Amino acid sequence: MSKHKTKDIDVELEGSKAAKAAWSFASFLGRKTAKLTRDAVMLARPLAKKEKFDISRVKEHLLENEFARLSRLVKQGKAEIKLEKKEWSF
Repeated sequence: MSKHKTKDIDVELEGSKAAKAAWSFASFLGRKTAKLTRDAVMLARPLAKKEKFDISRVKEHLLENEFARLSRLVKQGKAEIKLEKKEWSF
């Protein structure tokens, strides 16, 4: 009788491990899907006036593909441009 009980317990433990793994994967997939959806929605928004101005000031210092990537990152809120004026005196 004790052999049957240990087999039942082993089966239950394996089932709970599988359930935990499935839940973990479902949670990961849900977070990833939510992040991709948020990024896609943020790309559809127009740039604010300040963002347009900042990007236009930086554009001359970047390659075309770098500029496109920077624009996407700013729209998604993953990057921010901060311009500071440095004064020179002699």
